Amino acid sequence: MPAMPYHKLGFHAKLQYLVLGSGPHVTVCNVATGAVVASTQLNTANATRAQAPIKVLACPFVQPRIPLSAAKGLIQSARAVSAQSTVPSATQALHALTDAEATKVKPLADPVPTASAGAVETSVQPESQTTETLIRDVAFTPNGKYLAVCRDDKALYLWDTATWTLALAFSTLRRANRILFTHDGQSLLVADKFGDVYRYQLDDYLARTQTAGTSVLNALGDDDDLVLGHVSMLLDLALSPDDKFILTADRDEKIRVSHYPNGYNIQAFGLAHTAFVSSLALPPTNTDARVLISGGGDGLLVVWDYYQGQPQQLWQLPTLLSKLNLTCATSLPNVRRIVCLSGSDRVAVICETVPAVLMFQLHTTTVSHYQLRFDQAIPTCMAPLDLVADTDHRLWLSGMPAHAMPTHAPDTTMQLECLVPDANQQYHSACCSAAAAWPEVNAILTLPSSTLATCPKLPLLEELRKDPKANSNALPDVE
Repeated sequence: MPAMPYHKLGFHAKLQYLVLGSGPHVTVCNVATGAVVASTQLNTANATRAQAPIKVLACPFVQPRIPLSAAKGLIQSARAVSAQSTVPSATQALHALTDAEATKVKPLADPVPTASAGAVETSVQPESQTTETLIRDVAFTPNGKYLAVCRDDKALYLWDTATWTLALAFSTLRRANRILFTHDGQSLLVADKFGDVYRYQLDDYLARTQTAGTSVLNALGDDDDLVLGHVSMLLDLALSPDDKFILTADRDEKIRVSHYPNGYNIQAFGLAHTAFVSSLALPPTNTDARVLISGGGDGLLVVWDYYQGQPQQLWQLPTLLSKLNLTCATSLPNVRRIVCLSGSDRVAVICETVPAVLMFQLHTTTVSHYQLRFDQAIPTCMAPLDLVADTDHRLWLSGMPAHAMPTHAPDTTMQLECLVPDANQQYHSACCSAAAAWPEVNAILTLPSSTLATCPKLPLLEELRKDPKANSNALPDVE
């Protein structure tokens, strides 16, 4: 059976927790100790490294839902159909109509049986089950109390990190691409593939679980709080440090800066990109600076004054990669992730199919005018999929093995790589430097990824690129 790479990463600074998403499963590690804290899937390799019993995260099946208003219409349709002799009952008709309208998602088996939740001995090894869903995104509340995970099948899970018990599970209206907690930790923002951002108030939803007597909520009604909407798929989401502005990036080359929570009040548009915008990053500057860094499928890194919607600098990544003799398998490098290191002016960038991490420094040229200065290209052993930075400014990189594997590559699964800064703030791969390969780093680097009977297809940014000739046939010929 094929192994699924760690395609989604998350990190919480206070808890020192690194989240590894592989297929439908998540594993939580402590980067300070190298121990596996919790996982939706246990195996022998994880168990032998654990310094304490691993918590198995309950991940029950969440029934896809439809809006309450649509359900009322289906009930009426079912009653009308039930009068016909070809349909045995209104209940069966409603079930058939609901299945057709509510979801196109294939029902999934529960990856981890609910009964296995809680502390278990490390010898427990649940059986691998066939599944085709993927983790889409992970997010911690700022205080680390909850970990949220959304999946391809519209399921959203919320675990209490103190006990690793399931606090909340429900189905979003549409498939989520990005999730983000507000800075007060009271609300969860969900950006979906249809271009909408919804807000879910945690206190309200947790109160419903107490009333219902279960953490799994399948009937939520029509009270989803719509913050804003695009006419294109949303690819990334960010909140200003003061929670006054919400920044959204879409497939149609746009960055939108809206007031929060009144998203209908638009502050500015950022229109410098010529292809999809896949990553947004807010550097740790003062609130008044209002600096944004964006990247996408046009090979550009753009530094913005997002309050004015004005670009301050455009970096041409194809030119930079050419000077560095780095190859890219696509026509233009697709920026997959931009990471700003906390308490630092360093910025890390990864591009799809480019086996390197590009390091920049953000500096001020004049008052409230920022630019990026290239610092270093760190060669990696894999084509990057995701990137996070911990509080020691180590970079944790997930990916798939590159075509040309370096001779120094260790004999591991090569799903993770740790890049460690030296005394001069120059980065080196932990697998290349014995001095940098601390035991806790090695313990995490050698964790095996999930083995699935059916390996899901990873979403690649190149698939979002538009064909400029796609609509040419619809246009009349002009003499």
